[in-house]
Amino acid sequence: MGGQHTVADRGVGWGRWRAFALGLVTTVGLLLFTTPAPAYANAAGESAVSSELVQQALSLIANGADSARIAEKVQDAVNAPDPQGVDIAQVEQALTVLRADPGGSGVAQARSLLVAAAPGLAAPSHPPVATAGETGTTVVLDEFTVARGIKDRGDAALLVLALLAIGIGLLLSRRLRPHHSIRELRRKTTATVQESS
Repeated sequence: MGGQHTVADRGVGWGRWRAFALGLVTTVGLLLFTTPAPAYANAAGESAVSSELVQQALSLIANGADSARIAEKVQDAVNAPDPQGVDIAQVEQALTVLRADPGGSGVAQARSLLVAAAPGLAAPSHPPVATAGETGTTVVLDEFTVARGIKDRGDAALLVLALLAIGIGLLLSRRLRPHHSIRELRRKTTATVQESS
């Protein structure tokens, strides 16, 4: 009966399984209820800074949102309590243009007015391009020659470590090899098969 399991053995297994399942369910439950939920944007949690709202309106324009969503964001920028860094008169003018002409030209005009209203959001100017000798292509460097041989202690230490690793590998391969070679095992297998036939 050495290879058979009794009912009592299965009960021990089920007890461990139940303990594992209970621990797993408890861990997942704790993770679900104790980790913070992702923040969702809503009207109550909107930014109170006009420059951020203008930036959001510009991103809506860049991503091709409908003019009603853009106008709502611009209206929020006008009503924001912190107008620092934004010319509110130009933002109001952009809102008027958006409401008057919600089509393509109104959105383009509103975009230019919003960029002008918040100069800190404008794209940075590009640095001048290097030309001729400024590119560094006229500078010729000295020839790069690779050092050959053992030049210092670091090279010698690296060589000794490499030889030591090779030696240890050969020693271990000799010491840990199987007692029987493949040829010997094949011969034994063939002899066993021939005897049984």
